[in-house]
Amino acid sequence: MFSKIYSKMKENIKDISYIFITSLTIAIILNIPVPYQIEAPGGLINLNDKVEVLNGYDSKGSLNLTYVSSYDGNVATYLMAKLSSKWDLVEDTLVENENEEDTKVRNKIMLENSLSNAYYVAYNYLNKQVDITSSNLYVIYVDKNANTDIKVGDKIVKVDDINVKDVDDIKSYVNTKNVGDKVKFIVNDGDEKYAVIDEYDNNKSLLISVICNYNYDSDVKFNFEEGESGASGGLMIALSIYDQNTKTDLTKGYKIAGTGTIDKNGNVGEISGIKYKIEGVIKKDVDIFFVPYGNYEEAKKVVENNNYGINLVCIKTFSDAINYLTNEI
Repeated sequence: MFSKIYSKMKENIKDISYIFITSLTIAIILNIPVPYQIEAPGGLINLNDKVEVLNGYDSKGSLNLTYVSSYDGNVATYLMAKLSSKWDLVEDTLVENENEEDTKVRNKIMLENSLSNAYYVAYNYLNKQVDITSSNLYVIYVDKNANTDIKVGDKIVKVDDINVKDVDDIKSYVNTKNVGDKVKFIVNDGDEKYAVIDEYDNNKSLLISVICNYNYDSDVKFNFEEGESGASGGLMIALSIYDQNTKTDLTKGYKIAGTGTIDKNGNVGEISGIKYKIEGVIKKDVDIFFVPYGNYEEAKKVVENNNYGINLVCIKTFSDAINYLTNEI
């Protein structure tokens, strides 16, 4: 009797072991990396949860960010992309001389720039005084041919011991030097770094890109979390700040989504991944979708080819969006 029970237990253990080993093997295979990223439809982020104006006004409708879903490339996501018409394989988009950390740092800086510009644009449109309290100059790109030890994310404080407050200060100083001259930078907490002036498009250049993020004496609180990054939400963030500062409900009860960068002059710039943003919100009952001028034709094709019932509105400037919401709906 005991031997039969023992034999049965051995068989069960073998079966369980086989299932376990098989499952583990499949899991390992599915997680093998492949040299692709996967881009897929995203969704909505309600800015009521992200932007808060002190003593601001509520709206019946909502203003929403849109995003693209991105997944690391492995066998599992590769197969999903092959099976789904909405998922796409994208070859590794890392810049040749950068790593993933550089990309994360740049995207975080770009988000800060987007928030800064959105605040400035909205308050200027409201004819409110905007007081700059400080500015930070960050390196967001270093060309592979640059002769420098400067890195993405470095905060520039001085150039050859001269204080600099914006990008034009750096450009003006570089133009006083000669090609081949070495320029000293004080970055971060006092580190010394160097860059050699080169020539690019018949102009003197350090072959690095720098962006200026301004800090303001502000009554706006931003609640963005780790992992939320990039500049593509600038337009919608500016609209949210504006809406909370006005008694008139800018949304008029509608669910409004959109995308687009914004600069300090209120110009709306194109973004990448517009089709994934449209695909991601099409089932979210969005009434109006703001699209940058540079993305409009592609967005229009996506909507027409799929017979999507969404109202696309082409936007070039912040004023375009305000005028549409004020006068067209």
